[in-house]
Amino acid sequence: MPACRPPTSSGGKAKSGCWSDWEQTLSGETAPRRLVAVLRFDRVLSCKSRNIDLGAPETVLELVGIEFHPGEAPGGSAVLMFSQGGALRLDVECLECELTDLGADDLGTSDLGEGAEPSGWDA
Repeated sequence: MPACRPPTSSGGKAKSGCWSDWEQTLSGETAPRRLVAVLRFDRVLSCKSRNIDLGAPETVLELVGIEFHPGEAPGGSAVLMFSQGGALRLDVECLECELTDLGADDLGTSDLGEGAEPSGWDA
């Protein structure tokens, strides 16, 4: 679904050129889609992995959950859980992270079929 589209009229009500996902959801005009994002953690003291092939850095991991286990304040451990049973444990000085949206999935990893549209950037 394109982020911006020209203003249109629907039932006498003008639609704006750029809709947020929330406005599209409320109007019932969304289609299932998958986004690609990057999650970066700062102030990491150590990292341990389980069931992740470190010899295959091109492998796409699907993050399904994050847990934080407090340690000596303000630090602790962030546990990132991935589909297929993989996990990373990050021991952190403090919890400092950033999630960046890279756009729609046009890397060929989505299995949504019809309705999924590329974001327009080349992979």
